[in-house]
Amino acid sequence: MEAVEKAQGEAEARDVALIAKQAPTDWRAAAWRLERRAPRRYGQRVQISIEQELEAALDRLKAGLDPETYDRVLQLLSSDDPIAPRDATAA
Repeated sequence: MEAVEKAQGEAEARDVALIAKQAPTDWRAAAWRLERRAPRRYGQRVQISIEQELEAALDRLKAGLDPETYDRVLQLLSSDDPIAPRDATAA
């Protein structure tokens, strides 16, 4: 496993060096670096917009729900398991 991690690290270093080398003459390489270094300023606007909308929706939920219900909503949103119906005794 250590050899794999070392090879992956070396490949990543080569890729970063190639991007850095190309950035002065290739605007795409420069743009890629900017997107990763300062995503709020140069990242894709769609992702930032979605993050802001999600934060606003969570703020509205937190303000409108009791803490126990809000925590349950967060658990459901973050769960990878399919939503199972709640049994009558849990309600």
